[in-house]
Amino acid sequence: MERDWAKCQVLTTANYNTTSKVSEWLSGGLNFQIEHHLFPTISHTHLREISGIVKKTCGEFRVPYFEHKSYWGALKHHYEHLKRMGKPPGECQGVDFKQIFEAGKVE
Repeated sequence: MERDWAKCQVLTTANYNTTSKVSEWLSGGLNFQIEHHLFPTISHTHLREISGIVKKTCGEFRVPYFEHKSYWGALKHHYEHLKRMGKPPGECQGVDFKQIFEAGKVE
């Protein structure tokens, strides 16, 4: 798979709780991780606005746009990822990338 810089930023980050202005305020906009990684010099106050453009563009280019519905969902997913990656080689169950790319979304 060809990966350019922008695609790599999108594939290796995930947003969380993007519908909550409280989460946005508490995290300084970092719940929009995808947009933050793509545009690190843009003020956090604009990340919500550009997220729709980024999501639409990802859809046009068939690049998965990962979004957790809640902070706790993101934290749980991160914990499970660390647990999976901490296993010795051979015991790691790995990641079903086909499922991820087809779904384009995580809970």
